Amino acid sequence: MDSRQDSLEQLRRQQAALITPERLERILDRALPNRAFSSFELLPGGSTNLNYLVRFNETHAPAVLRIYVRDREACSKELALISSAARLLPVPEILFADANGHEDIGPHILYRFAEGITFHELKSRGNPQDVADAAYAIGQSLAQVGTVAYSPATLCPAYRRYASTECLDPALLEERLGGWMRDRLFAVASDNAGRLAGLNEENALVHGDFNNRNAIVKFERGRWAVSGILNWEMAFSGSPLWDAARFTCYERPGRPRREPHFSRGFTDGGGSLPADWSHFARVVSVISAAESLSRVDLRPHFVPELCELVGLLLDDIEMAA
Repeated sequence: MDSRQDSLEQLRRQQAALITPERLERILDRALPNRAFSSFELLPGGSTNLNYLVRFNETHAPAVLRIYVRDREACSKELALISSAARLLPVPEILFADANGHEDIGPHILYRFAEGITFHELKSRGNPQDVADAAYAIGQSLAQVGTVAYSPATLCPAYRRYASTECLDPALLEERLGGWMRDRLFAVASDNAGRLAGLNEENALVHGDFNNRNAIVKFERGRWAVSGILNWEMAFSGSPLWDAARFTCYERPGRPRREPHFSRGFTDGGGSLPADWSHFARVVSVISAAESLSRVDLRPHFVPELCELVGLLLDDIEMAA
């Protein structure tokens, strides 16, 4: 394991060890006085932070305690973006925030648990019509993300800033993908360098991690609606196409599930897609996946999945050429 990966994992374990029932009770005494919790559990899926589902008695809705492990500044950033987006989007309702940390616990927020299920859960067990309808609703919501007004100072430049091959590490990609696949990847990046660079000339808000697990959907009033868009700490400035491609990166041409419904929702919601979006989305997605593989602090269990995704996307791109 790389030293940075090892350091981050140690921090996660240290912070997790501190969240005992007694410590959680003290946090809640500051956040929600006189509200006793009945249970709490660590939620799966967090790659850098810790997220705990906290349940209270029947009169209070559950909440999520989110502890920022990797980057202390990410808490302030996410709070500012949630505040800016709240007028347009279903973002978490913040119940309490401590951007400095307390009693050896890093910066943390407590937000109301969004009712519904992740799109990942729906896709795993829902029928095709439910998936299509929810994908359409998510596309509509994503179109609104790019219209959120934000302060440029909110977006730390250290977060993802894609620009052709500048965000890619040739040596690390060769180690993880192999030389042949790495060379194929760089050929695609070179062929599309101008268009990729142009995506960063736009100044819209990009969520940065718009995926199946960060989109919460709920069936209400006879239709699927988005009830929560979570985890804004990876946000950056650029083109909304980065998010649109991220959400559809696992779509296979012969087995579409969320498409064309997601893209139709995106355009109906005010977004704009190029005429060759089906092809260009794969180009954008493969660069996005390769950027993740270029990070030395990427947790090891993500590497095989991303390598497989890069291979599938490259095959799709080359078959369409």
